[in-house]
Amino acid sequence: MRRSVLAAALAAAFLASSARGAPEDPTIDSSLRPSSTAKVGDWLTLHCDMKNLNQTKPLFVTFTVESVSDKDGVVVRVNNNHNADKPKETWKTNDKPRLGPFLRLIVMKDREPHITEMKHAGGNQKIGDKNFSCKKLVFHAGLFTDEEFDCELYLSPDVKCLGIVALEMRQKKAKGAKPELARRYEVVGWGSAEKTDWGNTAGELLSKPAKVDNDTKLPQNPFEKAKAGDWGAVRLRPKFNVNAKEIPDSTFFTWRVEKVDGDKVVISTTRSDSRAEKSATFSKKDPPTLGAYLALSNLFDDPWLSEMTTGDETRTFLEKEFALKRISYVTTRGSRGNESLSTKNTIWISPDLPGFGLVAYESKGDRLELEVEVIGWGTDGEAGKAPVRVGKTAEEAEKDEKARKAEREKAAKGGGDK
Repeated sequence: MRRSVLAAALAAAFLASSARGAPEDPTIDSSLRPSSTAKVGDWLTLHCDMKNLNQTKPLFVTFTVESVSDKDGVVVRVNNNHNADKPKETWKTNDKPRLGPFLRLIVMKDREPHITEMKHAGGNQKIGDKNFSCKKLVFHAGLFTDEEFDCELYLSPDVKCLGIVALEMRQKKAKGAKPELARRYEVVGWGSAEKTDWGNTAGELLSKPAKVDNDTKLPQNPFEKAKAGDWGAVRLRPKFNVNAKEIPDSTFFTWRVEKVDGDKVVISTTRSDSRAEKSATFSKKDPPTLGAYLALSNLFDDPWLSEMTTGDETRTFLEKEFALKRISYVTTRGSRGNESLSTKNTIWISPDLPGFGLVAYESKGDRLELEVEVIGWGTDGEAGKAPVRVGKTAEEAEKDEKARKAEREKAAKGGGDK
């Protein structure tokens, strides 16, 4: 009797295994091998939409390259904002990546899934405003005895860390029924240890305000009077930093109208701290959005703008009275531990100030206060007209400040005039 029961159980197990197909150990194309381009600190974040569950808060899964070496290959660790589990996988430098570890990391299971019926195909994905040219892997995966999924995994070498663009997992809810989408993982951001290359981090997305003003237009167009050759210069002065042993030097900015072509105004910006020059095209007719304007201002690093309010004000700079639009807003960013950090900001703009129209700016955070004021403006001159200039250029103001600093340091060392 015992033998017959055991035989029946073994037969049932064999039939179940045969129905699923024999376990496979498929690999992924060598061009998508993480170790080929991986650097420590590279990261990738996916958003997971659990179609069959009522999610009370969004789920983000982040992969980070922990180490890279010839001996141990590439170590990738994963975490999410729902729990503290951090499984990791290692790829040897010269090995093709196996599909099993990819899927195990994504779904954060403690053992590799049972994979069968894998096929290769091409496929594109559009996420947000970005089109991805992908390699698609179609396969069947069993995570547990009662969790069987038909999967489509989209990979691109343009995405750092693991190259994952999207993963769709379909599941049959009833015998004989058509598989329904149960989970979709989708890339929301990636980058390096130094910067974000595309999208956002999980912390930034979790700190996103309910209403954002990134795409809200300014109440006035600072470029409506723009002419080629116009320029404006400002000084950024840090006022307070609770963690700083020494307040940093001022930073000087110059905005210049490079070209006006009909409605199009091309503006460039340079700054004294050696960040790369930036440029953007605006309209003479339509005001820019708050996000687009601040992006070229080089005063905007946080991802979210909210609580925008506007008003009218009159202020005098370099003996010139400006009728200004005052625009106040809050910037928000995520930090380690998904903590949300906010800063209150105000800008004053006027189309009567050549260059960029930014007359003044104030920023007040918990640890840092910044102040920006115009120090000079002018135009290189149109045909038949002499150049116009008020105040100082950024280069002149920076040179003067360095000279004053050198004199103070000399005096502090006892080498000044007695």
